[in-house]
Amino acid sequence: MREQIRKQVGITLAFLVILLCGIAITSTSPAYAAVDTGNATSIQLNEKIQKTAIADRSKKYDETLSFMTTGNDSFYRIHFENSTFNGQLSFELYDANGMKDSQTKRSARVSNEKYLSIKLEENQMYYIRVYSISKNEEGDYYLTVDELVDDAADEGEDALTKVINEKHSGRLETTKDKDWYRFVAPENGLYVIDVWNSSSQNSMYITRYNEDLIKKEKRNISKSKKRSVGIELSKGEVCYLEFKEFSTIKEPNSLSYKFQLSSPSQVAPQKGKLKSVKSGKGNLIVKYKKIKNATRYQIGIKQKGSSKWKYYSLNKLSRKIYNLKSGKKYTVKVRGIRKVETKKCYGKWSATKTVKVK
Repeated sequence: MREQIRKQVGITLAFLVILLCGIAITSTSPAYAAVDTGNATSIQLNEKIQKTAIADRSKKYDETLSFMTTGNDSFYRIHFENSTFNGQLSFELYDANGMKDSQTKRSARVSNEKYLSIKLEENQMYYIRVYSISKNEEGDYYLTVDELVDDAADEGEDALTKVINEKHSGRLETTKDKDWYRFVAPENGLYVIDVWNSSSQNSMYITRYNEDLIKKEKRNISKSKKRSVGIELSKGEVCYLEFKEFSTIKEPNSLSYKFQLSSPSQVAPQKGKLKSVKSGKGNLIVKYKKIKNATRYQIGIKQKGSSKWKYYSLNKLSRKIYNLKSGKKYTVKVRGIRKVETKKCYGKWSATKTVKVK
């Protein structure tokens, strides 16, 4: 009887050991699935292929395609179109070891298309598994793997120095894509970053960093909008600009943008120029020409012989100044003001004109 109990206890303990080992193996295994790479059909980059998916009564459609990445630092976009398969087709991306992450899965019903944009390793083999959910269906689908060469650095340390006062363009391919640029200030003063977001669906961030890659300021550029950002830099100072998507990029549209960093000499309003100063009874009517780069204008006026100027800011090209003393002479000048966010820069004053008030 005791021997029988010992055997039963031993069997039970062995079963528990096996069960616990199975649980441990399951809990430590990554959330990946494998695919058979031996029978994969090779496809070429940037070429649209047509395949026929046949799912009969006995089995579902399941096929693996393979492609090789280039030696470029690139993103890749998989464009999948379910043309005539009257059911749901799905595709997933696998690495060279035949392992995949569930985040790469996309599914498309008949007459629908799906995209996957992703950064991949250089000179590596990747696999695309295409399969059906249903049986007893047949139809065509199209698939293209496009290489999207990333023309900007992904990190500040790798950023190339760009030319100031020239327009540059870039493109954010995925939610993980970042574009970095480096600039060196040629002079002291207010610099302006003009950014054009050409995407009609997605917004973006632009962030400025100093030479030590410490973040200084950040702005949001809304979809299909232009924004100007003012920054103060000293001569020889290094600044970095990082461009990044604001929210999940809506496929298939990448986020394209253009930008220009302009120096103080290009940003400041040009020298002011008076057109006329006409005398009235106790007043003067001051007119001046439109000044390039100016968003507002400033008139300076003082009584001849005095050192005290009085200033008027306005956005029109003329101003009638009242409460002046009849018979006295007044000196007038004008200059342009450019305001970028909360920062201002001023153009040079015009030549003065002195007029006697009636």
